[in-house]
Amino acid sequence: MYRLAVCEDEDNIRRELADLCGEILRGWSVEHSVSAFSSAEELEMAINGGKRFE
Repeated sequence: MYRLAVCEDEDNIRRELADLCGEILRGWSVEHSVSAFSSAEELEMAINGGKRFE
C-alpha cells in the first residue's frame, strides 16, 4: 500500500491536493491512503507516533 501525506495550512488547498492525489492513484489502480495535515508539527507528531509515509 502506498501511504501519502499532504501537508498544507490552507483548508481548501489541503482538501483539493488530497483529493487530486487520491484520484491519480485510483486511476493507476494503486492501493493507497492519503492523510492530510494542516501543519508540519501535526505531520511530525504522526510520524513520531509511528505513522509511515512514502
